[in-house]
Amino acid sequence: MIVQDMAPTTPSRAVLIVLALALVAPAVADAFVGSGALAGTVRLVVRRCGPARSALGVTLVVRSDGTWQSTDESGEAFSGTSTPVGRSDRKLRLAFDDATTADLVASIAEDVATLCETSAVTVTSVQPKTFLLTLDRSRTKAKLVLRYVFKGTAEGRAGSATYKVLGRGAWTAQ
Repeated sequence: MIVQDMAPTTPSRAVLIVLALALVAPAVADAFVGSGALAGTVRLVVRRCGPARSALGVTLVVRSDGTWQSTDESGEAFSGTSTPVGRSDRKLRLAFDDATTADLVASIAEDVATLCETSAVTVTSVQPKTFLLTLDRSRTKAKLVLRYVFKGTAEGRAGSATYKVLGRGAWTAQ
């Protein structure tokens, strides 16, 4: 085993490093802290069954602790985590938490069953492709893009569905 002799860090240098990290880390997260009312479209396309489209209306809140929450027009809540993307401080990758993912899968299975006029749909695979919140340069407008691919079976036949959400609206920083 090779042990390298590392120069000890002086206490003042360690304090400077900690302060520098503390100043940089919140700046990225705070760039997105705020809320917005987003409107747009939701599109579900099921192979061999066709497309379905509906209107989107959600209120999205991003918190400084790396979490987000949204509520749609019917009062249904969604939540998850967020991670900054790139160096522009204008893109945030969102992810659903486990409970919201389970609710989404159940809802998509129900929608696919209705669209394909079948009674039983089993989702076997969920692949998130895109889930981004992007702010414009002035940080007053937001764009939400979500794209998921679901694979599963309906009445013994394998198939896939694509779920797309596109929403835009005003953003208020907090």
